[in-house]
Amino acid sequence: MENEDLKSISKYKIEVYAKYTKGVYVCPHCGNDMLDRFYSNAKGFKDSHFGLMLIIECDKCFENFCSHGIGQIPYFLENVAKGKNKFFKPDEAA
Repeated sequence: MENEDLKSISKYKIEVYAKYTKGVYVCPHCGNDMLDRFYSNAKGFKDSHFGLMLIIECDKCFENFCSHGIGQIPYFLENVAKGKNKFFKPDEAA
């Protein structure tokens, strides 16, 4: 990951508990498949001992979960810029 990638997400860093999911798009709490609205429910990024994680809020049970976030930075930022993210406004995009 380049330094520019890290700078672009610095304002999206949060500190919350989130359960790790191997299923990436599936909530580990309730099994909700969020493939088509994954980035719309992204709350931000968190540093962990697993590396950079993307934090997602399930739109069914409202619990947080996370998956590896390194490759997801451009998709997250694009979603925010297009106004599709429920936590951030387009003018907040990097």
